[in-house]
Amino acid sequence: MRNRFGAIVANWWAIMKRQKRLTWFTSGYNQAAVVFPVLAAAPRYFSGAMQLGGLMQTAQAFGQVQGALSWFVAAYATLAQWKATVDRLTGFQAAIVAAKTRAAAPGITRVSHPADSVDLREVTVSLPDGERLVCNIDVSLRPGERWLITGSTGTGKSTLVRAIAGIWRFGHGTIELPERARMLFLPQRAYLPIGSLRDTLCYPSTSAAFDDGELREVLDACGLSYFFGRLNEPANWALLLSPGKQQRLAFARASPASGLAVSREATSALDEASEGRLYRLLRKRLPNAALVSVGHRSTLAAFHEHQLDLAGGHHARASIAASGHHASDAVPAMK
Repeated sequence: MRNRFGAIVANWWAIMKRQKRLTWFTSGYNQAAVVFPVLAAAPRYFSGAMQLGGLMQTAQAFGQVQGALSWFVAAYATLAQWKATVDRLTGFQAAIVAAKTRAAAPGITRVSHPADSVDLREVTVSLPDGERLVCNIDVSLRPGERWLITGSTGTGKSTLVRAIAGIWRFGHGTIELPERARMLFLPQRAYLPIGSLRDTLCYPSTSAAFDDGELREVLDACGLSYFFGRLNEPANWALLLSPGKQQRLAFARASPASGLAVSREATSALDEASEGRLYRLLRKRLPNAALVSVGHRSTLAAFHEHQLDLAGGHHARASIAASGHHASDAVPAMK
């Protein structure tokens, strides 16, 4: 708190110092302009060569000339504010032009096709400056398959997920999606709109699309049955619920209509038993959907059949052995 507020205090002190210097200069200049003509003409006045009226006329004439020539000094503060505003606007305009230039450049293309699979064809994911993160991804995510994307931090796992979602275009290649495909994304921190728990649970659908029986069933399956009595309670649930409960609530939104489910560290705040239960629940509710998970936990391998390992801009595909690794489809009770 002190470090962050200290930056505000330091900036305020810098503004005060600049304002003090500017005030000293402008006020001192204006005061000197009043005294200077009197001091300059004083010797002639005291020698008798100039009358008092002449002294006053000299001071008045100097003041008019000084006022006409001092416009820059009087307008300096206004000019400084104008320049700061212009600098912000020109910087903003330059950023817009740069963003439009990048957006107009060829990037990752998302198209629809009649097949049920999600196909990545020679997809290369890059940063906006052109640096490549992942090169030449060529995989097909078929219905019912479960893929685990692994790799060290910074290898582009999350960026690849953004490309599949259509919010990251930097790179090249083609992502082919089924026609009218509905995708479910489970981020590490789900979006919880402010409102009733019923609306939060049904998001992005409307609360009218589900009855109380369905909501009770899904809350019980995710270990949140004690929230059923608070369905109509309005609150900011993102602040009231712990990270683990928020992640359970995100899994409760899984709809059987989803053709692709993407989980990005969506169980990082849960223990291993709860993680296993939610993945088994997801498989039960979405039996025909392709499941893609991004994570670092070794326990995730038990719920996936295929692995895509991203390392150093390259990728390696592997099949996870079926014996002893896949969890049972049964969904035990969660407390």
